[in-house]
Amino acid sequence: MKHLFLPMEELALFELKRDRYFDKIPYEDIAAIIEDGISIGKNWAKTIGEMYPKKSFSHIAKAYGLKILEEDRELIIGDVIFYSEFYSGKKEIVIYIKSVEAWASELGKTYEECKELFIAHEFFHYLECEEIGLLSNRYKVTNFKLAGFKFQCGIKALSEIGAHSFVKHSFSMEE
Repeated sequence: MKHLFLPMEELALFELKRDRYFDKIPYEDIAAIIEDGISIGKNWAKTIGEMYPKKSFSHIAKAYGLKILEEDRELIIGDVIFYSEFYSGKKEIVIYIKSVEAWASELGKTYEECKELFIAHEFFHYLECEEIGLLSNRYKVTNFKLAGFKFQCGIKALSEIGAHSFVKHSFSMEE
């Protein structure tokens, strides 16, 4: 998770390179894709910050009708540690306590401080579903062609880029 403390453009490129379709993105489109995701996160951080000055993301999420559940476990799938998840159909944010506690300890922060970062991150995903539109649909690449038809898919990393930018700008971690 140390990558989360990279400057926003580096973090965005890190996320984009991890996307399964990164190799299908033309090089000349990369900078514009990154800027799009960053600016959406930044603009929404400003909007929400103006609507809810000095309110915690726990408060903001609840104001939007989201449930925040805390599960006393860590979730690791393969080599990926999950700290939190958003379930749109249930309007739930799940925080994995043991994962967040371990990360907080590594940073010398409290669980509550770090939990707010993850609630903000998942709240952005809620905004994608309800207000913004899925960022992964903003840029599509051709996955394959068959009989003259193009099969396209979105770049899921854009969603993470937007969420990281939202968190960094919400907590003044980035100018």
